Amino acid sequence: MEKEEIEWGIPHNLKKLEIIESTLGESSSPSIPADLATCPQCWEEFNASDGPRSHYPFLSCTLCGPRFSVFLKSPYDRLNTTFAGYRPCAFCRSEYEDSKNRRFHAQTVACPACGPRAVFTNSKGEELSYFSYQELGRQVALKLSQGAIMAFQSSGGFALVCDASNGEAIRTLRARKKRPHRPLAVMGKNLQELSRWVRLSPESEANLTSQVSPIVVAPCLGEFPLTRRELNPDSLTLGVMLPSTPFQALLFGNLTHLVYTSGNSQGVPLACSPEEAFQNLSGVADYFLYCDRPIARPIDDSVLLQSERGNRPWRLARGVAPSKVLAPKPFRKKILALGADLKNTFSLASNQAIWTSPHQGDLENLKTLDYFKKNTLTFLDYLGVSPELVVVDRHRGYHSHQWGRELAQARNLPVLEIGHHRAHARAAAFEANWDECLNLVYDGTGLGDDGTLWGGELFLQRKSLPMEHLGSLTPLALPGGEQAILNPIRILLGHLKRQGVHWKHYPLAFVNEDAQQMDLLFENCDKGINTPLTSSMGRLFDLASVILGAQSGKVSYEAQAAIRLETLAGQATRAPRALPFKKEVRGKKIILNSTPMIDALLEQSHGKNFCAKNLSLDFHFTIAQMALEQCLWGREQSGLERVTLSGGVFCNEVLVRLVFQLFSHHGLEVFLPQRYPVNDASTALGQVLLAEELDHA
Repeated sequence: MEKEEIEWGIPHNLKKLEIIESTLGESSSPSIPADLATCPQCWEEFNASDGPRSHYPFLSCTLCGPRFSVFLKSPYDRLNTTFAGYRPCAFCRSEYEDSKNRRFHAQTVACPACGPRAVFTNSKGEELSYFSYQELGRQVALKLSQGAIMAFQSSGGFALVCDASNGEAIRTLRARKKRPHRPLAVMGKNLQELSRWVRLSPESEANLTSQVSPIVVAPCLGEFPLTRRELNPDSLTLGVMLPSTPFQALLFGNLTHLVYTSGNSQGVPLACSPEEAFQNLSGVADYFLYCDRPIARPIDDSVLLQSERGNRPWRLARGVAPSKVLAPKPFRKKILALGADLKNTFSLASNQAIWTSPHQGDLENLKTLDYFKKNTLTFLDYLGVSPELVVVDRHRGYHSHQWGRELAQARNLPVLEIGHHRAHARAAAFEANWDECLNLVYDGTGLGDDGTLWGGELFLQRKSLPMEHLGSLTPLALPGGEQAILNPIRILLGHLKRQGVHWKHYPLAFVNEDAQQMDLLFENCDKGINTPLTSSMGRLFDLASVILGAQSGKVSYEAQAAIRLETLAGQATRAPRALPFKKEVRGKKIILNSTPMIDALLEQSHGKNFCAKNLSLDFHFTIAQMALEQCLWGREQSGLERVTLSGGVFCNEVLVRLVFQLFSHHGLEVFLPQRYPVNDASTALGQVLLAEELDHA
């Protein structure tokens, strides 16, 4: 419901209220309901000692349960969901037809007599019997307590589960899943158990117990168990969650904390059917526990970051997406925007509404790409919208770009390319509801207006005028192209080459690298062979992480080097000190030169009193000062004192805290998005908005 208007009047010839069956056809304003965690009333029914749904793990009502993950087509009626194969019994039918019952017209109403059932098997698919759900729960908890890894089907797809207090089980899971360092989420039996492991704010507690039931990334407590290093080796935080359904609650028994991580192997989308799970996870899981009701489409858990400025989103999925927001005025055209390749979401604008999809994943994997394409078409079909314009990121190597052109060609539609960082900036300004402001965009890499890779940009947004690019960073070299992102020691190699210093002057930094390959890359820097340049702030963080010893060798997941650097900074033992950098004005643009800072880090990292933690804080402080310098220049040029922050670099809490402190001291008002993620998940929203403005212009 978007709004409510009540007007009292005298009824004429109205004798009764009826809810009638939906008619097939295009809806003028359809809705896509999100999956919701089990409501208190259903939990009470589940935990009751007797009753028709006592300990039945798949109960739901109009207030809760699966929606997005079960619907197949419009309209949202039972026959158009994956519940169509479960004919309601007389008891469920009576509740469904009772206008005073909370299951009145609940499309997912079910009970043990007529609804879905649980299936428990070993890794070979051989079914293990149970005589009640209570007894099933005891069997499952016993297996987990003995160190087993369980492939478990939640409402939105499969997860991998093991005892979070069992270090050997966690190490086995990591080895089998080929996930050596990426953080693992933990599901606690209840809020009290979670509070023993992490420090939760009142807002985090409220979110965890809400019907969104997200993962919340919170700081670890000092009494954290010995398995902390296995759960999150790179950070002093932990993603935690609570059971969102009774089916998840069955897992615990006498256990208090479970590892709960996505049920997929490296780079493969979330498995949502038992067939996919056995195919992809048979070498990972010892046992499989799932529901015999099909999942129409997988959906991940939403993720929030606990911060000083409140919980802010990292990933919008179950419970909140698909999401709908109203634009200030109707769109002239129906617009489909396909976002970026990492943390992809797509958006659709029609009339005055902007729909944004749940998290789709990273499109570099073919299965994920196919899933993204299928979901795009399903989205259009369900909403009954035929787009008149397709918008893509201007990087033609992006899979989202290529799919957009393919789709546009098939439907004879125009295509509009939007700059990656401009989309970031516009999305943040939209959420801030600011028509005029400065936009600071710090991220990994994206294609800029000049065809080079950007990532440390300042923009000026004025009402009814094109967005203006006001500033950037001096570029870093990426020897080997994308391989330098995966192995950031190459960025150091590129810096040394540009400074005229041979890489062998720093033997410890390159001790694990192949000398011949380093020599070849060193030569290629001079020749410009596969050595693109980038103004990316994310790559600058990678470089600092290598210099300070936080990152050694290849990263095993996105932003690992920067996360390790942030962790060091959070443990500093003194106040931050500024490192040198230079600024240069070129026409109307300010260009910040980080070379003096990099050289200072190299020098101090080889000094007698070297402290990586303190130097890391100095680096973060200097980056905040560089950001301030950019925005003071922007204020001088525009007279504006409002600044939005966007881009994945601003997931860094240490940096955000320093930016707010410095900017506030200099009279700048800062906005950090709270509804949409600062990472690439927001670019589709920005693309839609910019497309409308450019079309109007």
